[in-house]
Amino acid sequence: MKRRDFLKLTGSVGAGVVGGLMPTLKLYANDKDGYTGPLVLTIEARGGWDPTSLCDPKGANSGGRLINKFATQANWSTIAGSGTNTGIGDEIFYAPPAPIHAARTDLFTNQAFFTNHASRMLVINGVDNRTTSHSNGRRNAWSGELVRNAYPNIGALVAGTVGRRRGIPFISNGGYDETGGLVAPTRLNNNGIRALYEIAYPDSIVPDSPDPTSQTYFSPATQTMITNARAARLQELLNNQRLTRLQQALGDLISARADPGHLKDMTMDLTSRPESTEARLVARSRARDLYRQGRIALSAYQTGVSAAAHLTIGGFDTHSNHDQNHYPRMMDMLMGIDAIITEINDRGLQDRVVIMVTSDFGRTNRYNGGDGKDHWRVTSALFWAAPSFIQGNRCIGTTDVDHRAEFILPAQAARTSASNIIVRPAHIHNAMRRLMAVDGLRPEFRLANAEVSDGLDLFGRGAAF
Repeated sequence: MKRRDFLKLTGSVGAGVVGGLMPTLKLYANDKDGYTGPLVLTIEARGGWDPTSLCDPKGANSGGRLINKFATQANWSTIAGSGTNTGIGDEIFYAPPAPIHAARTDLFTNQAFFTNHASRMLVINGVDNRTTSHSNGRRNAWSGELVRNAYPNIGALVAGTVGRRRGIPFISNGGYDETGGLVAPTRLNNNGIRALYEIAYPDSIVPDSPDPTSQTYFSPATQTMITNARAARLQELLNNQRLTRLQQALGDLISARADPGHLKDMTMDLTSRPESTEARLVARSRARDLYRQGRIALSAYQTGVSAAAHLTIGGFDTHSNHDQNHYPRMMDMLMGIDAIITEINDRGLQDRVVIMVTSDFGRTNRYNGGDGKDHWRVTSALFWAAPSFIQGNRCIGTTDVDHRAEFILPAQAARTSASNIIVRPAHIHNAMRRLMAVDGLRPEFRLANAEVSDGLDLFGRGAAF
């Protein structure tokens, strides 16, 4: 088989190639795709968010200039504990609303979010992203690699190593969705749902009708002949292929095309399960869009179609009018995540999803001349998951009064290194790789040796699920 012919065959393994997808599924996994792990749900705040307005609140810096316009620690809030912020079990602090939004009732709040979800949350503050470049920051935040290009998003790494036989293993909604060639990203947002029906029912004239099988292009007998001919051709291509990597990829494609059952299950699930009609969510378009991205990912996972999804929400690069623009966007993000978690619980998936939320980098510890904030290398990351995956109600890492990263305390994360450590994205991703049992499976994408040898157990579990 010629390389160009193979690329024609597999080059669109986005939403369009999965023709008739995977064998009949029991919840989450089956004996043919082999994936039994959780859904990896990564949520990208595009543009560089401001952790000091979220989970690492700051008032004035050491020079007396305001980092935020809530100026004193008395304005900060914590979900539990004494406020000493030392050792294992450090409180999760959250910022109050920006003063100009304090009286608004249409916005979600940090207080609502952390009160609802802190018991399953891990906050990592003082993450040194080591760059203020958007492209490098995104790669570092989502792959753990700062310098080398084409490193896979953590969800793509999981999907492309242990979940690649799923029909559409990795769903992307833009942002940093690099896959390193391990798997093809599938763009499947709410606007593309009709395409999903077309894939699930490729022989239907009206695939999104109440009964897609009522009007078909071919008779059942003719469709059977087409299906058998396609299968025979793919098997011949596989038999003639001598390159191991292409054999594996073609085998995955054949497996994915074996039966349209999973995508049909997904279309039925999305049709039968109504969207949230919560009034504030419906009124906030960005929050609703993020929720819809999550809803599709949850349906894809529960029906055995996907293993990971990358969700995005933009608008965080606020170089001017920061308080006016940034805080509402942050609250839209939290409202969308809150709605996703509600649907996770409604679906009974609360023990089957790992959520990671972060951004390109942070924002400066002062306002600029346009009342905005510029790029800052120190940031934070949020995780939500069941106790079997992540020890919740914890904050690891701190920053000083100027929002500069400080060494993590020895008690905060078990480690093999005795030295003081500033948390970097590679620490987080090495811990995620161990948690998801993909550590070392793709040696070509090994992360920095120093961070590997530190051996941080950030999630409080010490081993994979």
